[in-house]
Amino acid sequence: MWKSVAGELLPTVVRAHLDEACCSRFPLPVRVGFAAVLPATAYAFAVGVSTTTGQSVVLTLWLALLAAAMLIARGRGWRCSVNAMVASGVGILIPALNDVFNGRMPPESVRVIPLLVSAGATIGLIISVYVRFFIEGVRLRRVARA
Repeated sequence: MWKSVAGELLPTVVRAHLDEACCSRFPLPVRVGFAAVLPATAYAFAVGVSTTTGQSVVLTLWLALLAAAMLIARGRGWRCSVNAMVASGVGILIPALNDVFNGRMPPESVRVIPLLVSAGATIGLIISVYVRFFIEGVRLRRVARA
């Protein structure tokens, strides 16, 4: 059984990716452009309402980590979502811990950090699903009835 699975796995994966790359109605640069709209818009809005340079730096760090994480996975598969969640959580965690350790945030605020990281990971998941939608596309197939 494993021989048949191993023998069919690689050709199936290659065929599926070639089929998606060759048969998509939109070329890859167009799909990447649409995929970048939501993160770039969220970043522009957040930087627009930020009041200090420190907040802008934190937002830039967050977007850079999020973009790098999704680029590593090429915007495909569960790896894109996991990378985006971890990067977004770390992007929130680093500045929060920096504020706690440098005395800008009271030590009691450490209890809020897990909630901030969870919110950041959720935002990363939402953005990764959006990116995956444009990069991978959605293909609905009609089920054949017997």
